[in-house]
Amino acid sequence: MNIGNIQEYKIEIGEKEYTFRLDFKALIKFNERYKNYKKVPLLDANKKPVLDKNTGEVLSIEVGAIDIFNNCINGINQYDGIIKILSCSCIEKDFTEDELLESLSFDLPTMKLLDLIVDSMIQGSIKLEKSTEKNEGAEKN
Repeated sequence: MNIGNIQEYKIEIGEKEYTFRLDFKALIKFNERYKNYKKVPLLDANKKPVLDKNTGEVLSIEVGAIDIFNNCINGINQYDGIIKILSCSCIEKDFTEDELLESLSFDLPTMKLLDLIVDSMIQGSIKLEKSTEKNEGAEKN
């Protein structure tokens, strides 16, 4: 069963064109690079830090690769997330975040391309969810 097509994007950086491929190799690299990415305070429903009942210290949670990805497709720190994802998906070169941040221009064509990449990730997620729901419905019948 073919779930979807592997998306590739060509981006010209400097004098060279690079291919960014959103495949499992990139996913594994992304997961390895950003697992346990950082700790952030645990917040309650009112966005206030949750304190440990015994010590009074602020409780924290670890943010990892899946959180970065989910935030990106949900529009939270979207460009930060896409830079992290792209840093793991170039076929020709192992980019750092800083290299990409310094190389990509802040203009309409670049922003449209980054938005297109995020939209493709969202569409892939929606198609997969619909396909899974359809299959689950068929199994129930």
